[in-house]
Amino acid sequence: MGERRLQVQSGARDRLLVAWRVPPRNHPDHLALRLLTACLAEGPSSRLAQRLVDRGLARSVSASLGATGARQLAMLQVEIQPTEGVGLATLESALAAEVLRLQQEPPPAREWQRRIQETDLDLTLLLQSPGGLAQGLAAAWAEHGDWRPLLTLPERLTHLGPETIQAAARKHLVPAHRTVAFLAAELATFDPVENAAAEVLRTLARRRLEDPAQVEAVVTEGLRQMRMLPREDRERTVRLLQEQVRPR
Repeated sequence: MGERRLQVQSGARDRLLVAWRVPPRNHPDHLALRLLTACLAEGPSSRLAQRLVDRGLARSVSASLGATGARQLAMLQVEIQPTEGVGLATLESALAAEVLRLQQEPPPAREWQRRIQETDLDLTLLLQSPGGLAQGLAAAWAEHGDWRPLLTLPERLTHLGPETIQAAARKHLVPAHRTVAFLAAELATFDPVENAAAEVLRTLARRRLEDPAQVEAVVTEGLRQMRMLPREDRERTVRLLQEQVRPR
């Protein structure tokens, strides 16, 4: 199966949903994927929160892992709500840039340690609650056929390193495993011209820049400037840019 793209009228606020098919929770890569999910979009210190929410481009970002179950194929899903006037294509570009950064280089030591500490804290809080402990032990048994993996989580984390996040991103966050959904309150908010502009700007920027963050900045600024043009001028500009990237 290849990449799937959907455009749906949701009747609510605009949202971008991007999901990758990933292995189930009992797979050896699960812990790395769990930390990868946290790096991307869990909490105010996550990469997407700093890049989009802190800069006023998104109302919120969130992520989840394993939504389809334990032993079955799982999903790593990211949801982003834009602020008014920001296109969903812009958010998709920013997400793609952060995924590319994680594929090109592992998280720095400071970010890695923060994620390890947060995971340890989550386990500590879980074990302090009788109900949480029971749920965690039951989930471990269902996933692994053994309750002990829950209690050995800290030990297993010590055997990982930042490069495991990079490896997981390269292996699993690939276009062939991805579904992209543009959910809009009104169909009119789907702008094929902006989507085409984002794609061609990204292609051109990647020819000159290696840093994915700089590529994303170029795309974001280019889209901002194009929105100030009349629609006919935007369409003409996109066609001219597409001529530059079309194979000769």
